[in-house]
Amino acid sequence: MTQEKTLFVRAASGLVREMSTLSSSVYNVACALGGSAGNQIATPAVLPAFVIFGVTSYSLGMGIATVAFIPFCLIYFALVACMPRTGGDYTFTTRITSPILGWIEAWTLVFACLALVGYVLWLSGLAVASTFLTFWVTTGDQVWFAASQLVVSKTGLVAIGLIILVFIFAQNFISSGTYYRIFGYVGLVSAVLTCLMIVPLFAGDAASYASGFERFTGMSPSSVIALAQENGMMIGTFEWMSLITIVSMAVFTYIGFQYSIYLAGELKGNVKRNAMISVFVGLLAAALVNVVLVNVVLVRYGYELNMAWSSLFWFAPQSAPFGGAQPWMMLMTAMARPDLGILSSLASVGTLILLVLLGSGWTVLVSRIIFAWSMDRVVPKWFAEVNARTNSPLRLMVLSSVGVFVYFILALFGANPSSLFWYIILLAAPSVIMPGFNAILLPKRRPDLYELAPSSVRRTILGVPAISILGAIWLIFIVVVYGVAFVWPVMNAGVSSAAEWVVYSTSTGIVHVIVIAIVGIAIWVASREYNKRKGIDVDAIFRTVPPE
Repeated sequence: MTQEKTLFVRAASGLVREMSTLSSSVYNVACALGGSAGNQIATPAVLPAFVIFGVTSYSLGMGIATVAFIPFCLIYFALVACMPRTGGDYTFTTRITSPILGWIEAWTLVFACLALVGYVLWLSGLAVASTFLTFWVTTGDQVWFAASQLVVSKTGLVAIGLIILVFIFAQNFISSGTYYRIFGYVGLVSAVLTCLMIVPLFAGDAASYASGFERFTGMSPSSVIALAQENGMMIGTFEWMSLITIVSMAVFTYIGFQYSIYLAGELKGNVKRNAMISVFVGLLAAALVNVVLVNVVLVRYGYELNMAWSSLFWFAPQSAPFGGAQPWMMLMTAMARPDLGILSSLASVGTLILLVLLGSGWTVLVSRIIFAWSMDRVVPKWFAEVNARTNSPLRLMVLSSVGVFVYFILALFGANPSSLFWYIILLAAPSVIMPGFNAILLPKRRPDLYELAPSSVRRTILGVPAISILGAIWLIFIVVVYGVAFVWPVMNAGVSSAAEWVVYSTSTGIVHVIVIAIVGIAIWVASREYNKRKGIDVDAIFRTVPPE
């Protein structure tokens, strides 16, 4: 006998719209940048390096990616206007393209976020050490130098990570409104402090930096450059393939600037305007750091010297300045102008706070994605219960914090998979690919929702809706990105046998991603069958927009 289907009635989500435009904007800035205003100076050393017309290869590639992200942003504005609900891409994809694809998209993103935050916490001690070195350059007090060396020990890295974890765990027990206000104001102050580095940056130049570098590191610029060249550093000339490689990496560098969309059910006021402003602010902040700031520091303070320091940090840390300390922009400006070191020190503190907020913000993100699953009964509804005092899914907040802790512990033993080359790249793939399909399919598959989109994206060009054109543009870009970032390197990895493929896929994280995807599919199938046996019309769940 066939089980009779029953009407599935869902209660309101229980979430409260308490996230102001300021808070959501700062949230996106923190999620996209974290400590990037300090440590992003080291990233160009792992990518093809050249300078053309005074612009570094890194900043040129990031600038192209910034432009490519504009249609991506416009797609999100349209989708959040149609469905201003918590869950972001999970909600969009399950309602437009395919429920199971939406589930896999969100399932893989959760694992990417937890692993990345756990790894960032493990590495946060490097940022603290660089800040202490900045204090040392500013004050001349050897206590700060000694503290920097202590922090980069395994004990120090564990201590710093645990301190941040305690903060993340403690945030679970304050109300969501208070949390968003604190996040907004503290993040804004931190961003302002970070901007103070601009004064010593432009007060110094290549000569003052080279002099300060030799004075404080005890290594001459020429010796550092020679060491880096001995260890494989190469600065080449312009090549299109090299530029495309850098553009492809920008997709993963910028990830996070749009994450307020996942919290749309808590955005205050005009949700569409709130989302639009916060996403553009996040993208602008990411561009200012990666396109402008990194380029100015590299070029103004000596491209070859700074690339050499960063190259040694990655590939020969035992030979790098300060015993392998992380290159840090505020430390550089302090060495160039020690007399203005107080500004560099304050900027370094501001960047550290943004790094802590990144861990906090991504943990909240994970809790809201799982909340959306629970509202759809893909996972038990017990998870979606909103605490009356905090106006947030407290159980999920605690669960997300525990997940971060687990990945932090894995990092202690060198087992956090986010350090594997393909792990994050592959897990993040659905969340950057599916928005293109959602945009293309929205007018045909969900005309009811399409009518709620802004009129600007409902215009037609040669009979094709503007939003579908935006989706196609984004898909073309992202397919090229993944072709360069994943397919081409794998094809040229020199793997010629099944045994070599097993070793390669295990050591680079491909196997980990496959296992996560298989487990996700199994959970989806089991959940679907369980709900069907209870008489719930599962398909009907995904034909409706989740309740507020």
